[in-house]
Amino acid sequence: MPYYMLTRLPSGELYSMGLTLSEDEARRYGHEGELVSVTALIVWTDADKLEQFREFLLSVEQENLHYSPFAELIRDMQAEKVDVVERNSVGMKGTLQRERGYTEFVLLNPGPEQEVLKVGKLLAQMGVDTSDRQGIVESDKEPKIIGAPMPGLKAERLNQAVGKTIADVEYGVVEGLPGWVHEGEAIVLHFTDNTALSIEIGSNAKNLSAEHPNLKPGDFHAELMPMWRDQDRPT
Repeated sequence: MPYYMLTRLPSGELYSMGLTLSEDEARRYGHEGELVSVTALIVWTDADKLEQFREFLLSVEQENLHYSPFAELIRDMQAEKVDVVERNSVGMKGTLQRERGYTEFVLLNPGPEQEVLKVGKLLAQMGVDTSDRQGIVESDKEPKIIGAPMPGLKAERLNQAVGKTIADVEYGVVEGLPGWVHEGEAIVLHFTDNTALSIEIGSNAKNLSAEHPNLKPGDFHAELMPMWRDQDRPT
């Protein structure tokens, strides 16, 4: 089953919007008698429903735009500040699991028949065990390094950065990768001596897809998670 999401241009960040829960939705999520504003990812579960929403954009008159709960989304789509990305069920599960710590809700099929679900609820409907955090390390937990990197050349490259002064940092999704590489992020540290160090994602996605024909490298997604931690330097 395909899913369709929006990303912001040019950053590629997943698009989310603010919305106010209805009274029934607020009660369902434990906010009795309150108006609750939340942030939700925008997801379509059908290409026809996405197309219907696009047709709806064309029918909205500018003078009535500010009355629409989708005013910001409509402006962004009309101004071509967003792009549509398609995910299959595997890719969608991975996307939702990564976003669970940042966005609590999903707005399914914006419009008259829309539905607001918690991300965990949608994952459960997709057959995902929502107690599985997929190895995400919380910010208050310190990872314990128990062995050297493989190959050791990676440590040598990193050690060359010791003592350098960082002048600028780039961080985001890498574009232009060949089809056999999964989606991922990279960090590039630019130093004052005009050298730069990139930290990128590597995985065995290609090998797994060869062993499991139903998987494609594009189904896999990986991210880098920068976290400041209070811990002693290794000695």
